Amino acid sequence: MKDIIHFVHGNGFPSPCYRQFLQALEGRFDCYYIDRVGHLNQQPVSDNWQSLVDELIDAIKTEVKGPVIGVGHSLGGVLNVLAAIENPQLFKYIVLLDSPMMGRFKSRIIKLSKLVGVIDRVTPAWRTRGRRTHWKMRDQALSYLKSKALFSTFTDACLNDYIDYGMEKTKDGYALRFDSRIEYQIYRTIPHAMYELEGQLNVPTALIYGRESHLIDSPTLRYMKKQYGVINYPIEGTHMFPMEHPEEAAALVIKAIDDFNRTEGLRR
Repeated sequence: MKDIIHFVHGNGFPSPCYRQFLQALEGRFDCYYIDRVGHLNQQPVSDNWQSLVDELIDAIKTEVKGPVIGVGHSLGGVLNVLAAIENPQLFKYIVLLDSPMMGRFKSRIIKLSKLVGVIDRVTPAWRTRGRRTHWKMRDQALSYLKSKALFSTFTDACLNDYIDYGMEKTKDGYALRFDSRIEYQIYRTIPHAMYELEGQLNVPTALIYGRESHLIDSPTLRYMKKQYGVINYPIEGTHMFPMEHPEEAAALVIKAIDDFNRTEGLRR
């Protein structure tokens, strides 16, 4: 019987956009995912992402049987950690993909930024305002994405998957599937008190981080290891390494899981 991976995407990227990465895992695991977090009308985005955590917990309880290996990119990784702290019995392991967990200093900056109304400048929220969401032709969308720094390092296959699965064909052309208003609210409601959960993560957790990531630095690595017991695995690439090196990222996920299995076996 295969282990189950339950995947959660990064903000703004529907899970099917990670097709290359997920396909590289499917020979070894049964893979499930949430298509687009935050898009349930009955669970609108709330501060500290609590509604998104509730959505993830509900999805695991209803979609799969037995504990899952929670894999998540950026936003998705943090949601897995928060869900595992609330419901550890739902998880066997967690693998974070460039998902930082903030300590007291950064958390207080986030909280203060919310209070004084400048959170849009502290997070990428400002980038979502006025973002282009429609294109008349597929080639036009592809050319536009290639001109943007965020997408410039994607493999050709991953870039095409973003159009095929991150957009939908409309009568007017192509439109983003991930509601930019929801993406904006997710950035604005980023958790500001995760440090209160230090020492409460009891599920074995690994972090795979891009060597050129702007989100993961040495202090963050030390903090996550000390306060949450997170094991670190570096990989070439930026914060978007699952789209830059999907097969290599999947191989490293498998290695992290194998390492956990080996460790658990030695404990028995």
